[in-house]
Amino acid sequence: MGGNIIFTDIGSETRMAQQCLVLPAHVANRTLPQWLLPNLSAEELRSCSRPDAICILPVGTNNGHRRDIQAVHPSRWDVHRIEVKYCDDTRPEQQLARATEQHNGLKHALAQQCHKVSLHTILIGVMGTIYKCHTDLPLSKLDQEQENLLLI
Repeated sequence: MGGNIIFTDIGSETRMAQQCLVLPAHVANRTLPQWLLPNLSAEELRSCSRPDAICILPVGTNNGHRRDIQAVHPSRWDVHRIEVKYCDDTRPEQQLARATEQHNGLKHALAQQCHKVSLHTILIGVMGTIYKCHTDLPLSKLDQEQENLLLI
């Protein structure tokens, strides 16, 4: 699945280097790539809210050969926004609602050009609670679609 991630918002390059983490060359970090939303200016892309990760699946493709996602027309993209949130162990609803509202502008911009735009919110309780419907279910949905993911 890692080859299908086209964007992350996981921290500065300095911090990642301190932890010996290196992103693949095709993965943008912290600023959305211009080719993802060509109708937005560079400034709009910098100021746009960003999920923790974005994966793109091509519609109707279930082969695993390597291709450049930019060669696939955006109308054939299923875009999966992934947001990881920590929440009170007994009250996950507030963070779930926040994750849904947080990237509405990005969702609408992507929906204008893409086949489908989904949000996978993964909630983790601050004391380590794993929620069946807010942790296991989003992860299993992503895993079920792994065989259809486009390797970029």
